[in-house]
Amino acid sequence: MPEAWTETLQQFSWEGRLGLTQLGMLGGLVALILVFFAWRESKLIMRPKAAWILLALRLVALLIVLWALAEPTDKRRIVPSRWVSFSIPVPA
Repeated sequence: MPEAWTETLQQFSWEGRLGLTQLGMLGGLVALILVFFAWRESKLIMRPKAAWILLALRLVALLIVLWALAEPTDKRRIVPSRWVSFSIPVPA
């Protein structure tokens, strides 16, 4: 009789408390607020280009926080399998 084998099933999912739509809306709102403050800050400082560089860094930080809030999860399930033998009687 052949030996038993195992099968691994793998699935990627998002398991955060907030859904992807809610995170997208929250991220868009925070990004708009960041753009507004960067625009206002660029008018007040001596080097306006620095405000936009800082905005890019803040947006990257926002993306990292949203990624963490989404809680990406890699689910793995190991399914043990075994051979089953059976016979079917066939009338002649």
